[in-house]
Amino acid sequence: MWVFAASTLLALLAWGIYLFPQRIHHDNAMYLDCARLLLEGALPYVDFIDPNPPLVMYLSVPPVWVAQKIGAPPASVFLWCVFGAVCWSVLALYRLGRPSRNTGVLAFAWAAFHFVVWDRGDFGQREHLFATFAIPFLFLRWNRSSGLLPKRSSAIATGFLAGVGTSLKPHFLLPVLGAEAALLAAPRARRPLALAAPEVLSFAFALGLYGAHFLVLPDPVRTAFFERWLPFLLDKYSSYDAPWMALLHRATAGAMAVFVAWLGLVLYLKISARPSARLAAALALFTLGGLAAYAVQRKGWHYQEVPALAGAVLCLPALLLWMRDRWVQNRPLSTSPPLAAAPLVVAAIATCLFVRLVDPNVSDRVLALFSADRDATPSPTGFERLIELHSRTGEPVLVLSTSVRPAYPALFLRNRRPGSRYLWLFPLPGLARSRQDGASLTKDERLFLTELTEDVQKRRPALVVLPTGPCQSLGGGRLRIGPGRANRTSP
Repeated sequence: MWVFAASTLLALLAWGIYLFPQRIHHDNAMYLDCARLLLEGALPYVDFIDPNPPLVMYLSVPPVWVAQKIGAPPASVFLWCVFGAVCWSVLALYRLGRPSRNTGVLAFAWAAFHFVVWDRGDFGQREHLFATFAIPFLFLRWNRSSGLLPKRSSAIATGFLAGVGTSLKPHFLLPVLGAEAALLAAPRARRPLALAAPEVLSFAFALGLYGAHFLVLPDPVRTAFFERWLPFLLDKYSSYDAPWMALLHRATAGAMAVFVAWLGLVLYLKISARPSARLAAALALFTLGGLAAYAVQRKGWHYQEVPALAGAVLCLPALLLWMRDRWVQNRPLSTSPPLAAAPLVVAAIATCLFVRLVDPNVSDRVLALFSADRDATPSPTGFERLIELHSRTGEPVLVLSTSVRPAYPALFLRNRRPGSRYLWLFPLPGLARSRQDGASLTKDERLFLTELTEDVQKRRPALVVLPTGPCQSLGGGRLRIGPGRANRTSP
């Protein structure tokens, strides 16, 4: 029954991608545009600039290349590639859930998670890709700690993919290390063998390979990344940080993670020799690590909590399987007061997950999957109509915004070129924060404005858009562009 339910969810996910082939996150659209520029020979951080490490750009190249070869929309090819990775991940969990003796419920929970991530609009985001590759790695490590030895080729592939996913952001090491610590600390874990396992070596190889690739980058790219943009981000990207109270308010997942961690700790202290208890403890620490990564980044963007939610979603069936083991062995939960609260904790976790995962508009989108009306193309927004009216396919459009939106995904889906090397004006908030009225331009300000001016003169964008809404990271203010500078005005 659980396998059928998981297969049904995957089929619905495929149907949703078929109906909404251009429903793509704005970050993903921008990185697909970066991949197109890479295929044209452009240099990252020189010819086009985004502040994030380049791995996500590299991973976006194959879908764009395939789309160009077969004449398909790149966004659609990308979504189907991610769907293939999701199917592999669900199948891997089904095969690696053997110690629990009920792999179907784990596969169902994992398929349901990916379906809801698609509904939230985070499908294919870096956090989603990381969870897709890292969770099978966690389950494989759990198998090994339970005495089940996976096939060498499967272990190497799973470890390598997990290493690639973890390399997308350095923060992703936190949940991986948390889960690993829980498994290695459990009784009967064969520590020397576990640390020398093929999946660990391939995981480390992927991390090392990505790190080593910076040594062979073209000199202009390496110089721009390490000598200009990395120091700039470490010093000024904090202008995008959310206040701590706002961050905690957004992290409904925080309460869920506390519940998960509490019960996982109780399981570890009481009966951690059992496979189901070790799995719950590993997922609990994975969840805490994901929440720590969310807090360390301090941006409060909802997709950054996806790893924590992934661990919590799978912790639910792991806890239920553990309670089933207790009842099967005639050991009721009431024998221990902390464990007697387990059903209440599971219910609390489920409630928090429902509140955080499910979007208020989920019913409209899910019902659209069963609608007889197959014209699922959404109506264009005012910004999209503006692009269509005042520019043509292939022409550059410059959007002066401190956020990736609204430029993306609109420009990419309509095949407009970026109007500047700056795909979005991320340097502006950091420069504006330290800007004093009447002061002369700093070196960074002068260089930024010079490059922006050169791009406008060289590319001659058909349309220049200055959004009128509040600008991200400027405290709800709006940009006012004047001679030689940009600053903040009150709403």
